[in-house]
Amino acid sequence: MWQALFVVLVSLVSPHLLYASPPCSRIVSLAPSITETLYKLQLGESVVGVTSYDQYPTSVTTKPKIGGFLDPSLEGIAGLYPSIVIGLVEQRDVLKRLEQLGIKTYAVDHRYLTTILQSFTDIASVCEVGDAGNALRREIELMLEHARHKAESFEQKKVLFVVSRDYYAPDLREVYVSGKDGIYDSLLPYAGGKNVVTQTYGSVRAVSVEGLYALDPDVIIEVLPPGTRAVVSDSALRAPWEHTGLLRALREGNLHLLDDDWATIPGPRLTILLQKLLLLLHTEQTQ
Repeated sequence: MWQALFVVLVSLVSPHLLYASPPCSRIVSLAPSITETLYKLQLGESVVGVTSYDQYPTSVTTKPKIGGFLDPSLEGIAGLYPSIVIGLVEQRDVLKRLEQLGIKTYAVDHRYLTTILQSFTDIASVCEVGDAGNALRREIELMLEHARHKAESFEQKKVLFVVSRDYYAPDLREVYVSGKDGIYDSLLPYAGGKNVVTQTYGSVRAVSVEGLYALDPDVIIEVLPPGTRAVVSDSALRAPWEHTGLLRALREGNLHLLDDDWATIPGPRLTILLQKLLLLLHTEQTQ
């Protein structure tokens, strides 16, 4: 019953508190990629709430936490009196519930490279810092074009991105890979690579060892949850792959493990990932 009363009170009070202030004077971010974008747009001081997963930049760790990506606390968000809550399109249900409380929301799409770039200018426009958004977008577009030009002189590599599996099993189990509709796929052309998976991510089921042999990539890049290698040793992570030594990537020593947070957060630091891909795919040509 108290939750229903809370909703009524916030819906009555919040419009007067929120809409009288500048559009982005008090921002709650519902995803690390959004938080990083806000900081790059010099809006960090206006961020009053972030998720439990936000770690970058380091100053964000002192910000109030509003819960997880899928289950943020509506009461916690409302208690921060945000002028706006910015989330991802996948969080539309949460954003709709916040709107019912009288809280202004905005959604961006960070699933594809083109929409990530668009989000920089969109967020900047909403927050009335349009020049900063245009500058950030142009900066990253120039880096992408520079990388593409550099990669044109390299041999194109067939790449497999592994995004999840049972990391504690002695053999390869529940191996999930990135499909044609992911951020990794859209970055590969700029790094001189091609995704060996042709299906969209939503249609890709767990890949068997036989399926891996059929794909037979030149390079395997396994994107691990951040910090995995601090819990599971490299040797333990690589051991299941060693049983598939006939794979071209294994024979040629082209299995790479990434557990850096920038490898899983589709925000402004995707340029770091791009530079890493150039190095991993073309080590012999970039030395």
